[in-house]
Amino acid sequence: MAATMFAQGQTISTKYSDAEIETLIRDHKRMKSRHVQVDGVLLQKFQQDFPNARNARSVKWKTAAGIYEVEFKVENREWEAYYDADGNLLMYETEIGIQELPAIVKNAAEARYPGYRFDEIDKIVKGRQTHYKIEMKSGKSKAKMRITNAGVFVQ
Repeated sequence: MAATMFAQGQTISTKYSDAEIETLIRDHKRMKSRHVQVDGVLLQKFQQDFPNARNARSVKWKTAAGIYEVEFKVENREWEAYYDADGNLLMYETEIGIQELPAIVKNAAEARYPGYRFDEIDKIVKGRQTHYKIEMKSGKSKAKMRITNAGVFVQ
């Protein structure tokens, strides 16, 4: 059984390396997915990782390349999570508010784009890494970036 670590209540599997997770997710997104109903260990693991999703509106499951993607909404917040067939959580992404953005990330974005305001922020936890996908605006100008939880810009 794979070791796990905890990230805000969700159990992130350490069965795969970060590079393996990147490949699995990329292959999943490249393939045409099909909608599915899940049960058993996969559904149980999802309900354990996201207990508030039991009451979520429109939980939708898709699968491709052996990876299961679930999209759901809890308290007006959109979520996506990715599992392997054994119920190992590989990645999740959710919208967050500016008050949830770590100061180091917020300061890095504001320093690079002074005068811009935060428009959209997503937190992405993939394997052992946490990134923030940020959109900022200033008038008609828009800036998009990804920043690690250490405040480092990534491609």
